[in-house]
Amino acid sequence: MLAIAKQAVRRQEWDVAEPLLQELIVNSPKLVEAHAQLGILRQESSPLPAWQAWQAALPSEADRHPDIWVVRGNLAAQTGNMQTAARCYYESLRLDPNHRQANYLLGQTLTALDRSSEAAPFFARSEVMQQLEQVLFEIYHAADRTADPDLLRRAAELSTSVGRYWEGYEWANHAVAAGADLSWATPFVEQTKVALNTIPPRTHRPATPVSDINLSDYPLPQSDATNPSEGRRPSLANSTATITFADVTKTAGINFTYFNGGNATQETKKMYEFTGGGIAVLDYDSDGWPDIYFTQGCTWPPVAGQTEYLDRLYRNRGDGTFEDVTTAAGIVEDRFSQGVTAGDYNNDGHTDLFVANIGRNHLYKNNGDGTFSDVDDSIATQDEAWSTSCAIADFNGDGHPDIYAVNYLTAADIYDVECEFPSGYRGLCPPQRFEGQQDRLFLGTGDGQFRDATDETGIGVPHGKGLGLLVADFTGNQRLDIFVANDGVANFFFRNTTPTDSQKLHFTEQGLASGTALNFEGVAEAGMGIACGDVNGDGQLDLFVTNYYQESNTLYLGRGAGFFEDATRRAGLHIVSLPFLGFGTQFLDADLDGDLDLVIANGHVDNPPGDPKPYHMRPQLFRNDGTGRFQESAAESLGPYFEASHLGRALAKIDFDGDGLEDILVSHLDAPVVLLKNTTPRPGNSLTLRLRATGSPIDALGTTVMLTAGKQTWQRQLTAGDGYQASNERQLVFGLGRHSTIDRLQIHWPSGHEQVFTDVAVGHTLEITEGETPHPIVRKRPATETAE
Repeated sequence: MLAIAKQAVRRQEWDVAEPLLQELIVNSPKLVEAHAQLGILRQESSPLPAWQAWQAALPSEADRHPDIWVVRGNLAAQTGNMQTAARCYYESLRLDPNHRQANYLLGQTLTALDRSSEAAPFFARSEVMQQLEQVLFEIYHAADRTADPDLLRRAAELSTSVGRYWEGYEWANHAVAAGADLSWATPFVEQTKVALNTIPPRTHRPATPVSDINLSDYPLPQSDATNPSEGRRPSLANSTATITFADVTKTAGINFTYFNGGNATQETKKMYEFTGGGIAVLDYDSDGWPDIYFTQGCTWPPVAGQTEYLDRLYRNRGDGTFEDVTTAAGIVEDRFSQGVTAGDYNNDGHTDLFVANIGRNHLYKNNGDGTFSDVDDSIATQDEAWSTSCAIADFNGDGHPDIYAVNYLTAADIYDVECEFPSGYRGLCPPQRFEGQQDRLFLGTGDGQFRDATDETGIGVPHGKGLGLLVADFTGNQRLDIFVANDGVANFFFRNTTPTDSQKLHFTEQGLASGTALNFEGVAEAGMGIACGDVNGDGQLDLFVTNYYQESNTLYLGRGAGFFEDATRRAGLHIVSLPFLGFGTQFLDADLDGDLDLVIANGHVDNPPGDPKPYHMRPQLFRNDGTGRFQESAAESLGPYFEASHLGRALAKIDFDGDGLEDILVSHLDAPVVLLKNTTPRPGNSLTLRLRATGSPIDALGTTVMLTAGKQTWQRQLTAGDGYQASNERQLVFGLGRHSTIDRLQIHWPSGHEQVFTDVAVGHTLEITEGETPHPIVRKRPATETAE
């Protein structure tokens, strides 16, 4: 019965697991493993009082189980008792130095307690354990069931480095037995064999960081712990509107379908076939209306000059419809395109485009007359890489925007190979089969040119397999940081550590220290899309990352100074995401009640014959209750699009008709792109801001706006990257509920300049140029009689 219950816990089948565990505990009160599994279940699916009751009922024997201590630590962390949490994780590691979750969470907790130097060894161990897990995956999934000798050596060395000498010995022994000419293996076996005489069978504790720290002075948990965070800001509770969206793609005149080079309707077999195409929203002709750019794939291999599959640019007519102006705009993008970003790379007031391709990327200069020029040669050192997401932003503060390109995988056979599975099916390979490809950072030189500064700026970090990108100022130092969602390996958090008095750009990769590299369990997930915003009203930017099927999506709550915690479970976003594979995602205030809601485009990556998992998946929308907790809206209430299943990929925000409600664009792998008009009845009031900087690049990225109405304050920041292969309409939308006047509007520009405005009217779009007075935006072609 215990085995069945544990399997149910692992599959998150709570209704099956709980009665089994309760019966086991009643019949065998000292069966500690049953108590541990119930504790894991409680932290996943139960309210805080039930979790606390679990702790109060533990037998004394529970102190000998590492999982018990981890669950105790998680309870302490949730209730704000960080010293107690650290003590619990410490006790878990004293029992099992290899407990991956305890190791990672102790590093996080020590960082929160301002003990970063003592946290560093735990983060280092987490990183090595992730590398070891990757190597073991590759060994166990070798196509011919014979491991690469280099993998065997890495397994032996990594095992030994974390104190698991017996495992290292066996891996080296396996290499010797395989008969390969391995000069390293025999000496390794002989040297390790001597050491094993004095080392216990599992882990040599002096080689683990827990042996170098003593946290016994920290308090043990109390069963009557309370939660000091219950006093969070209340919801505005002003919205009684039912959020709805209507598919207006056809009436808007948009007709575009991404071609992935294969037959996505049935299955994807080659690696390049599953990622899909990107979306950029931009006002390319400066008429006040947002236009749309879609990237396109092509037949494989790409052939220069082909005209069947091209990226497309749609112009917003201002009357709710669009027209294809690709040819008139002079854009001929015939490569296998992925993501795209919009930004003014030369500060001339006209929005340019950078297209991420499989192969050479492409930069298009906006000429300001409705046309674009190919300026591809301005980035002379571009790699022939597989780029996915990208951003144009000024990272070193020199006034010249730079370009960041997220890269995915690399291998000699990356575009040709199909993997064979135990069932005999040949199809899409797992990303663990390939090496990650290095991201690239190109610095603008001020003369329209860019140079590759990847290595000199600290971006040259190995093992990334990037899909999603977000650029923002997470620390409030007027410097832009970078977050990259990686597929199956630790996410990157590049903190901009450039001195304030210097333009010599430098980043420090702090994914583990920041709390964004792994999930709550200390596990790297298959990250795709990223949403960014302040979901709980504490003034900090939060990150939401979509992940693979049967992996939870992850909500990282900002805690200030670039530190985060995984709050997925508390936010109600864990279990509901397990049956889905998420790609594009965005925070938006769908009903304008002042709280950021969440939308996700879902869809699997392959469809092997006979596989019971879903391929097409319905999208999801989660409503924010005002405290950062989310409830999924019923699909039937949202509109027909949300009731149907799709292969969703990129997702971008746009207010295409200027009514103050943000609409949604979604691309698909096997179907036309969709424009969803936000038709929510009786929404709240709103204020939309478009910002133009003068003391920094005109795009004003990193600008933070604080808005106060009554007793409520909201904070938004202008970011770039925008998640998965997307670029949102560059504006800030504030939902205000019933508030009809803004008491105070405060703008912190990237230059350090601050502006404050009072008694600002709501219900329209303001354009604010740094140092000037706001004014309503003028749209050249009014969409309706009430347009501004």
